[in-house]
Amino acid sequence: MTWMNLTAFKVSLLATLSLVVLYVFTSQSTLMRNLEAKALDLRFQLRGVKSPGPQVALVLIDDKSIAELGRWPWKRSRFAELVGRLKEAGVKVLAFDLLFTEPEATLQREILQTLHTAFESLGLSSGDPKLEAFRQTLVQLAIAVDSDRTFAAALQDAGNVVLPLAFASAPARDPGLPSHNPLSAFVTRSAYRSLQHVGAEKPSLPLAGLHLVPPIATLGERAKILGHVNVAFDTDGTPRYESPVVEYQGEYYPSLAIQVVREYLGFPLEEVKVLFERGIQLGPLFIPTDEAMRMLVNYYGPPGTFPGYSFADVLGGRFPDSTFKDKIVLIVCLVMIGLLLGWLSPKFPSFWGTLFAAGLGGGYVVGNLVIFTHAGLWVNLFFPLLSVGLNQSAITLFKYLTEERQKRIIRRAFQHYLHPALVDQLSQQPQLLKLGGEEKELTVLFSDVRGFSTIAERLTPEALVHLLNEYFTAMTQLVLEHNGLLDKYIGDAVMAVYGVPLPAPDHAYQACASALTMLTSLKGLRERWTAAGLPDFNIGIGINTATMVVGNMGSDIRFDYTVMGDGVNLASRLEGVNKEYRTNIILSESTWEQVKDRIATRELDVIRVKGKAEPTRIFEALGVPPLPPEQMGMVKLFEEGLHAYRGQRWEHALRLFRQAQAQAPGDFPSQLYIQRCEAFMADPPPADWDGVYIMQTK
Repeated sequence: MTWMNLTAFKVSLLATLSLVVLYVFTSQSTLMRNLEAKALDLRFQLRGVKSPGPQVALVLIDDKSIAELGRWPWKRSRFAELVGRLKEAGVKVLAFDLLFTEPEATLQREILQTLHTAFESLGLSSGDPKLEAFRQTLVQLAIAVDSDRTFAAALQDAGNVVLPLAFASAPARDPGLPSHNPLSAFVTRSAYRSLQHVGAEKPSLPLAGLHLVPPIATLGERAKILGHVNVAFDTDGTPRYESPVVEYQGEYYPSLAIQVVREYLGFPLEEVKVLFERGIQLGPLFIPTDEAMRMLVNYYGPPGTFPGYSFADVLGGRFPDSTFKDKIVLIVCLVMIGLLLGWLSPKFPSFWGTLFAAGLGGGYVVGNLVIFTHAGLWVNLFFPLLSVGLNQSAITLFKYLTEERQKRIIRRAFQHYLHPALVDQLSQQPQLLKLGGEEKELTVLFSDVRGFSTIAERLTPEALVHLLNEYFTAMTQLVLEHNGLLDKYIGDAVMAVYGVPLPAPDHAYQACASALTMLTSLKGLRERWTAAGLPDFNIGIGINTATMVVGNMGSDIRFDYTVMGDGVNLASRLEGVNKEYRTNIILSESTWEQVKDRIATRELDVIRVKGKAEPTRIFEALGVPPLPPEQMGMVKLFEEGLHAYRGQRWEHALRLFRQAQAQAPGDFPSQLYIQRCEAFMADPPPADWDGVYIMQTK
């Protein structure tokens, strides 16, 4: 079996199986992952900005705040003041997207620390009340200028602040990083309590901390909880994922976003379950992840999509009373992020971990999973669409090749037998060509040269072939112009079929029109041949309409598209009947019934052709109406005479036929009936005579 013998279904099946194999071997490749990620980016762009809901607000350390409050970094007492202001505003959860990994360093604090150290080294405080009082004053002043303690007190007073921690990828022996062994209690209390493994006991996570970067103990101990702000960058450098789980020294730590959402919804950390390779169970909510415990970020839009307020305005109380009530508030330093980061989100410039936290907070609070679409699912599109595209392309290419091959076969088979326009139409509608054979009502035309043997004797073979080729060319062209199918040449005869391979409701008329134009064309040819000294000849044409079998006929190695049946045989016999009546075109009754309103005819006779028991009414095609008056008068007289003849009124019939012959001198059918009338007057027919003329020859 060659590929041309395949069906479209088999090609589709082969293409699908090939794509499945391709997917198995390439789905986890970097290239395929990047292409799928780009497809996700495109969907974000097509979706546009999405309203995040009212649950999340941002406090922005922006250019306005720097201009009003002074250059960065600020004293942490300002953050303490902000925490107090937001507590008064009714914030439900407050989170910082700023790392406080080192104590605040100020000039006043350094001076007081130096004085205190020097005072202690001198030993001046022993026993002297004034010196002891001075020492206590130094201590109180040091406390007063310690913004970290002020900030810590504000955190403890608020009771709803989530601080960030980070995990560095540098090894612990790096002298540039402080050591945190053993881990502080304020760090370990932020780890997940409930872990459920699926498969491997220790799954591989995209983010695993090699070193901890927590907030200073003064702040970390007084924060409500901690959450990491590490970002999982995709292979192309784009942060599409949130990592809700990071492993460090055997403990698993949640992200800042998870902690914020958990606090907002009021679920204790003990009720949060990590289901490795599946997701996070947050109370009644299930947050699905991939097998690497990554979750896609639902980017709502560019900066400004979430409502944001300048740090300076919030600190100054310049906001409506209900702005932050019962909301998640994230404090973000735009200035620092603008200096440190240059990467882009799928569509918009992003700020480090903020859109992760804001996206999660806004999405989960309103009950939507932060993945993609309203159903909360990210469905891979690139490979499925690629598969559909390649599959369809394979089918299209296959159909193109097979259909083009089929068209070429049809063109080769019919280009010499059909008009070019019909060949084009048939090649576009090959389904109309049933090669296995079918029954159809069709019209068959046979034409034959009169006296061909005599002509052949008078001409050399070359001249005879030239004469016939000229004749066949003219006749074939007329067949094709009337939407006929040139079936074959049989010696000096032409066989044409009308109504195949393309349907033609007026096939009988087209056959008759072809025959009439053949006579007109032959007249011009005869004049030219006579002028050239070539033999003159006439033709006879028989036309019959009947139900026939049409299709490929022949052997396994050679076949032709043709028609078969009694209707074909009758058309051939009618062509020969022209010799009896010395006419040019004879139609069967079935053909006459379909063309009588469009072709001028006269009934010739009722005959019984040799080899058939049933009689056949035959008609002569005379032309396209209206006929000349003399010819119309002849036809009327002839048909009246035929009616009298069948009624055995011989004398009346004889008179009418003679009048018809007078109208058209040389009309042989009238002369033939004159002879029959005279014969029956001399020797009447038997009593059971039915008027049928029995043909003695084919």
